[in-house]
Amino acid sequence: MDSSDDEAIGGGGSAPAETKKKPAAAAKGRATGKGKAGPKAESKAKESSLLKQKSPAEFFAENKNIAGFDNPGKSLYTTMRELVENALDSAESISELPDIEITIEEITKSKFNTMIGLVDRERVDEALYDDFESDKAREKRLAKEARFQETQAKNAALGKKVKEAPTVRAKGRGEAAFFRVTCKDNGRGMPHDDIPNMLGRVLSGTKYGLRQTRGKFGLGAKMALIWSKMSTGLPIDIKSAMKGQNYISFCRLDIDIHKNVPHVHLHEKKANKDHWHGAEIQVVIEGNWTTHRSKILHYMRQMAVITPYAQFLFRFLSDAADKNLTVSWNSYKINQQQDKIGVFVSIVSTKIPFKGTGKEYIGDDITEIASAVKSALKQCCLQLKSKIMKKLQARERQDRKRNLNRYIPDVARAIMETLVEIADESPPKRPRYDKEDEELLDKVNSQEVTETTFRDCLAQHVEQVDYEMALEYAMQSGVSEEPREDIYLNSLDASYKFVDFQSPLFVFKFIP
Repeated sequence: MDSSDDEAIGGGGSAPAETKKKPAAAAKGRATGKGKAGPKAESKAKESSLLKQKSPAEFFAENKNIAGFDNPGKSLYTTMRELVENALDSAESISELPDIEITIEEITKSKFNTMIGLVDRERVDEALYDDFESDKAREKRLAKEARFQETQAKNAALGKKVKEAPTVRAKGRGEAAFFRVTCKDNGRGMPHDDIPNMLGRVLSGTKYGLRQTRGKFGLGAKMALIWSKMSTGLPIDIKSAMKGQNYISFCRLDIDIHKNVPHVHLHEKKANKDHWHGAEIQVVIEGNWTTHRSKILHYMRQMAVITPYAQFLFRFLSDAADKNLTVSWNSYKINQQQDKIGVFVSIVSTKIPFKGTGKEYIGDDITEIASAVKSALKQCCLQLKSKIMKKLQARERQDRKRNLNRYIPDVARAIMETLVEIADESPPKRPRYDKEDEELLDKVNSQEVTETTFRDCLAQHVEQVDYEMALEYAMQSGVSEEPREDIYLNSLDASYKFVDFQSPLFVFKFIP
């Protein structure tokens, strides 16, 4: 019994020992990799071993920065630049002087919602939206802008450097801005059947075998389509016609990014009554005009210098009052850096939309007042331009007269030396001259005509030319702008008594 008990005890003691070894062995197996792997590990291993492929469109959509589409502002700049350079290549390929029109039109949020099929709802509580700005916040912002402008005016009056106005915007403003970019050229155009693949398939083009061109496979234009697809979801519109083609191809398409194939919405032919040739591409994208305005304008100036044989027409259209209110001072011969101009606007109304209890300024969101002020300011600038032009003309005449008078002594001396040299020649060697010329040479020999004589004659001629030019300018512009008064002359014969019937056009004298 003791032995059996010992065996039982021994058996009972050995069993737990074996049980404890199993977890250790399993852990060792997992550590050494000899254990059996789970189903999740097997699926991950299979996924990692699978060969994956991406279409070129999908690759560039995920790596937009490679093509210069890092952010909305740079995307707007790159889109415009790529379309312009494609237009230049197209016109140069058929030896045509490029004539390119570029239009960037800002689209309001409500208009964009209509384009994508959304219906704008009237806001019941403005305070619930991110772009809401309270009256107090707006009053504070406008007061800060007014103080900054006052400081700038003082610095300009003292001749100090004028800083650029800081951009002060309310919360949420300008986050979503959409633009319609249109580029029209007079280039080669595209064949009707090739338009979808030329613009809707990445890494497809007609420049692979060409050299000295601005692009090879049109990635920039296709990236504009990809950016349009990603930012707005709207298709692009293409019009194209080739030389001698009696129809215009119209195509509306977008791109399937995953398959890298064009998705054609509409593809048709229209009559080409004007015999136009070239291409017109229109794309709607998200962008930022405020941050990249200077870069876009700088690029257009550079292109005008680099390609002097090309003609560019650039337009920026916007419905926003703060952009359209800007006046082009240079077109009115006004230099903002040198000329000191003060603008005072008087608004008379029974209800003026003041902001704040101090009634120091008017709200900047009143489009009617903004357009009226802009119109009045343009009329004032036109009147000021005529005055400035008169002063510039007078200054130019004075400078011209001064320069001519400066050279009179040298010219008179040269003429006199030449005549004296001719007059000193003996008559047999001297060629025959007309009677008037011979008389002039005799006067030179007798010193009746001297250098002073020529100086006086040239000075009189300069005075005469200056007077004639001033009179001609006055007849063309100055006199016609002066106020006129009608004058009526009565008959010298007093024996008749006339009854005058006057009108703005004539005077009718009636003898009773």
